[in-house]
Parts: sequence; structure tokens; C-alpha cells
Amino acid sequence: MGKFGAFRILVYRDLQIRYAGTWLGYFWTLLDPLAMSAIYWFVFSYIVGAKSLGEQPYILFLLTGILSWTWFNGAVTDSARSLVMESKMVRSIAIPRYLWVIKSIGAKGAEFIFALPILVVISVIANAEVSASLLLIPLALVVQFLLLSGIGLILAPLTVLALSLIHISEPTRRYAISYAVFCLKK
Repeated sequence: MGKFGAFRILVYRDLQIRYAGTWLGYFWTLLDPLAMSAIYWFVFSYIVGAKSLGEQPYILFLLTGILSWTWFNGAVTDSARSLVMESKMVRSIAIPRYLWVIKSIGAKGAEFIFALPILVVISVIANAEVSASLLLIPLALVVQFLLLSGIGLILAPLTVLALSLIHISEPTRRYAISYAVFCLKK
């Protein structure tokens, strides 16, 4: 078995463990972004009254961003913790340590890909325009996977040395997204 085979098995194992014993299983992954998008859409469209905010249809714009952010946030958190949380297995199984980090990113990426049919359904319901830029989605997925791999491979060994990095990284990501939103408003 090669490294890709080990990676595939680790991702599958991670997904099985995550949804074992849950009543809705994989659907929890779909419900969270859908609920968040519905709440944001209602608040910004009806309560704030910002009908022209973002791209139209706004719900599709929101869901795309929330799904990408969910992948990013979950992958950074899980990959930073991966070497610490699975330390016994990392020491006992003879596979490269970077696969333990990247499997967390792959598992969150699989959840992202499994949620893409929701975007298709909402696009059809909202009668969204189809353009050639959809062909760039695979490139965006690869770029995000590589970015997350780099961040995870930096944070995972640092977290082994200083466990408090797990707790520091969460507010740092919140600050970064707040800063990005602030810069977009200018």
C-alpha cells in the first residue's frame, strides 16, 4: 500500500469515527452550513434590509462562503491537533507523520465536496446564471487544499511543542476573518 492508499484509509477512518453513533450521521455536515446560511440570509435580507449586499442570489453567495470557511476552519483546527490527539497511533504505525496532518484536511475537504450538491440545488431553485468560471472550481479546491496543507504542516509540530497553540489559533482565525470582512467594506 502506497502513501495515497494510506491517506485514503485515514480519511475514510476519520469520517467513520466522526459520524459513528450519530443519529443523522453525514447530514449534520449539511445542516450546519444550511442553518447558518438561512440565518444570515434572513438577517441581512429582511432585518438589515441589505437587498443588494454581495452577489445575487445572495443565499448562494452566503452558502458558498460558509462552506469554504467551514472547510478552512475545521481543517486548520483538526490538522493542528492531529499529531497530539492521535499521538499513540502516530508512534505505533509506520507511515509518514505528514499523512496524519493531511488526512484531517482531506476529511474536511471530503465533507466540503459532499456538500456541493446543496449548492447545485440552491442554484437551480434560485435560477442562478451558469458561467464558464465554474470550470475554475477544481483549481480553487486544489489551491485551498494546498494552502490548508501548508498551514497544517506548520501548526501541527508547533502544537506538539506548545499545546496552548490550539487555544491561540481559534481567536486568531476569528480576528483574521473579521479583518478580511472589514477590509472588504472599504
